[in-house]
Amino acid sequence: DGPNFVDWVTVLERWVEDGEAPDSVLAKQIDRTTWPAKPNVIRERPICAYPEIARYDGTGDPDVAESYSCR
Repeated sequence: DGPNFVDWVTVLERWVEDGEAPDSVLAKQIDRTTWPAKPNVIRERPICAYPEIARYDGTGDPDVAESYSCR
């Protein structure tokens, strides 16, 4: 189990149609017991552009993407 849901269609649309190549993409883990009626996000992580990887900043909630940076 872990963050395994990414809205790839929106990411690709922005890249192709608007020329916005992503530096990172947000991956979410969704509670499947509430899906699809009420998608409850359990945790998030950024997926970083190679060669960077997501690193925990050492502060903040480790289940929230803002607590990570691509390095």
